[in-house]
Amino acid sequence: MLPAADTPPPNTSSPRRRSWPRRLLRFFLFSLLALLILLLSAAIALRLLYPPERLKAMINEAAIEKLDRRLSLGKVWFHPLRGLILEDVALSPYPDSTSGYDLFVLRQFHARRITLSYSLKDLLDKKLHLREIEIVAPEMEFFVDMLDTTLIDFAALARADALHP
Repeated sequence: MLPAADTPPPNTSSPRRRSWPRRLLRFFLFSLLALLILLLSAAIALRLLYPPERLKAMINEAAIEKLDRRLSLGKVWFHPLRGLILEDVALSPYPDSTSGYDLFVLRQFHARRITLSYSLKDLLDKKLHLREIEIVAPEMEFFVDMLDTTLIDFAALARADALHP
């Protein structure tokens, strides 16, 4: 055992502070971790509040109300960073449609996938602003009323698209 005179005095000074770059790095790491946890919890909350069946029902109701068309959807999911993704989308008139003079321009529509990309900033303001709509492998059937005075020159539209891709 050491004599009492040889023992060092207890350390009563404050603990040594880390250097400022290390403190800054630690702050950014904790902020990044908090942001990641927040995004993950928001994605889980959206998945619980809007399961695929509910999303399908909401989209189908809107199609029936606004377009008076039958909509069939394959897989539907909400990706937190990419947006709303719809697969195997088909829009067609009702088979027992009694309206002989249906003048809706788009008769039938089918796409393998539709991605609706949104703005995260506008979502925080409780607005849905679509930044981009990506349609993969679309197939459309148009109806043009030849008695209508509004003429649509699809060939001119195709040429304009070819000139300005």
